[in-house]
Amino acid sequence: MTEDGGATWTQSLNVEYYYNSDAFIHFFNGLTGIASNENGIYKTIDGGISWSIVNNTVHLKSVYFVDENIGYGNDYYGATYKTEDGGETWQVIHTQENADYTVYRHLFF
Repeated sequence: MTEDGGATWTQSLNVEYYYNSDAFIHFFNGLTGIASNENGIYKTIDGGISWSIVNNTVHLKSVYFVDENIGYGNDYYGATYKTEDGGETWQVIHTQENADYTVYRHLFF
């Protein structure tokens, strides 16, 4: 978290057993945001000061949200997911057998 345009940073998402250097973070406005990493999906409603886990059964490498409810994500094994409730539940909408990990690394629209 930064309050000076990125000159200094303070850790605000402290995740036990966090070992992934890649994490997706998206803010919908100045207060509400979503973070995703190998441990699950997290949400903040206070600008990143505190985070709550909203789903720890889906582990997404890349996520893109259309709005605060609808989002899409890729896991580490080639499956594409969709949420319609802000990341609390996810449905598989596409799978790729024998997927190359690097192909599904990031998701963009």
